[in-house]
Amino acid sequence: MIGIPSVGAEYVFSKKWGTVGSGNGQFKFPQGIAVDSSGRVYVADTSNNRVQLFKLATSCPSGTTQIVSGVCFVKAWGTFGSGNGQFNIPTQVALDSSGRVYIADSGNNRIQVFRGDGLFIKSWGALGSGNGQFNNPHGIAFDNRFMYVADSGNDRIQKFQLINPCPVGTTQIISGVCYVTKWGTLNTVNGPSSFPADVGVNSSGILYVTDAESNRVQPFTSTGIAINEWGSLGSGDGQFDVPFHMTVDSFGYVYVSDFSNFRIQKFLLTPNPCPSGTTQISFQVCLITKWGEHGSADGQFNAPIDVAVSSSHVYVVDIWNNRIQEFFWKTPVGGTGGAGGGVSPNIAVK
Repeated sequence: MIGIPSVGAEYVFSKKWGTVGSGNGQFKFPQGIAVDSSGRVYVADTSNNRVQLFKLATSCPSGTTQIVSGVCFVKAWGTFGSGNGQFNIPTQVALDSSGRVYIADSGNNRIQVFRGDGLFIKSWGALGSGNGQFNNPHGIAFDNRFMYVADSGNDRIQKFQLINPCPVGTTQIISGVCYVTKWGTLNTVNGPSSFPADVGVNSSGILYVTDAESNRVQPFTSTGIAINEWGSLGSGDGQFDVPFHMTVDSFGYVYVSDFSNFRIQKFLLTPNPCPSGTTQISFQVCLITKWGEHGSADGQFNAPIDVAVSSSHVYVVDIWNNRIQEFFWKTPVGGTGGAGGGVSPNIAVK
């Protein structure tokens, strides 16, 4: 268990990299990011129709190129198209427990899978509303057994099991990909409304869906039963203006890219009451911190669209500034913020 956040603890700007362009370490409207435990950073460089891989290291390994101090370019892959390994608006990147890379190839309405070094493995999906089909897929998340996709244009979440042969009760989409279930009904409290942009999973199997057009976050059980929700249109604590991508860290904290409010909000889901130093948003939902404002200076954002967490560091995709920003959790002298900045979270199923 880590300490309750101290008053005065905050995320502090550490570094940034990226300018507009198509060179190594440059971006054109990047959207998705994933960071693994060894310091490899994968970025969906959306309008360049490619994925870029970086290594976080104080000394760049042989064969890589330093972009800024502590960030080394490793490789890029992808061109515009619909063939294997090509992309049409890659919007999100996710990693499974084996280090495979999953890309939401939104314009091609499919998911592509690669090795960690960018070698193509397989893909599935086509435009449609059938099982295993997609309409503008965005978010991808994994728990111990299943994969979840935010099928944004179809206003639903699809659940898959990556196994061969497919278990009884599931449907094979392609070899090694089994459709399990789906949920979500447009404009209802029991499903994503209008545009489920992203999905994250905590260690207890609770899913969190950012409902971008309804300006809320919805937790679900792994079978699609709605648990709770929070958020409304606005700029106050716990409010949103287009909550887009999000992530859940290893402690269960929920980070939301509050796109048009130009900030990141971090939440703790815990039994009442909220710990000292946090702000009660709704039942069992506490705001730990928020940071960011509109601009292009260090620590400012021009539309933060995705967020990833590795240890005490947070990485934000700053789409219109065409860059990645890194922040670290800083506690005041004598504080107990810890790597995650809070107590081990839990949320009860109502």
